Amino acid sequence: ASRSMDFQKGVRENAQELQEHVQDLNGWLDDIKKKDKELKTGAKASKPLHPVRNSTGQASITTSSSSSSGSSSKDVAQAVAEKEKGNELFKQGKYEDAIACYTRSMALDPSNAIL
Repeated sequence: ASRSMDFQKGVRENAQELQEHVQDLNGWLDDIKKKDKELKTGAKASKPLHPVRNSTGQASITTSSSSSSGSSSKDVAQAVAEKEKGNELFKQGKYEDAIACYTRSMALDPSNAIL
């Protein structure tokens, strides 16, 4: 009878723990949905984003399609390709190879804040 009671107690404790994890996941999901909605609607985020600053201290936002460093469009395309390759290597757990790709990417387009 004691083993049966211990087993039931363990089942109840596991169920409670599982319920707490599900509540945490639902809270996280609600937060993600809220942030996604803010991004899609252009609503203000709860934390303001800081502007990216270039070497002169002027606020600037650079994208992969426009670079102020004089990089050619070929360099920009190669930089983006290296970054994407680095992302794939990172997902595979090949961190040193990923770092090498990110480094090459930044060297090809050093003023691009996204790289």
